[in-house]
Amino acid sequence: MSAEQSIFSFDEYSITDIQYIFDRDLMAQNRDKKVDFSVQFTPEIKINELEGKLSGIVKLQISVEGKINNTNLVNTSVNIFGKFSSSNLEKDKFNQYCRLNGVATLFQIARALIISFTSQTGNIPIIIPLTNIIASQEITNQKTRK
Repeated sequence: MSAEQSIFSFDEYSITDIQYIFDRDLMAQNRDKKVDFSVQFTPEIKINELEGKLSGIVKLQISVEGKINNTNLVNTSVNIFGKFSSSNLEKDKFNQYCRLNGVATLFQIARALIISFTSQTGNIPIIIPLTNIIASQEITNQKTRK
């Protein structure tokens, strides 16, 4: 099967910041206990149009907090940005692609980075579960409207 090129292009990305903070003593004391992780992400999208070509910058901040019995054990955050483009989409449709496909693409790159980095620290690796970007954004939009 030959691959069909998408009308939405992923041009580049960059990790702009990563932080990892943990409590070594608590980590050692609770090595065999289940850590409850919560994940928050905040996208920021900017669309530009120049000579019929659309470009979008998607900035994404992902924060992960790990707790045991409501005690903070580990925090990590990643800031990533990506550049996307298209010359075949309407501006509104391109904006939707950036909000869904752009965010999902960057989220998976940041997720892989967090898994890889934290598994190499000698501590509990942070494995972010697969995330439904559409549902998460709809929940955020509903909260914003209230």
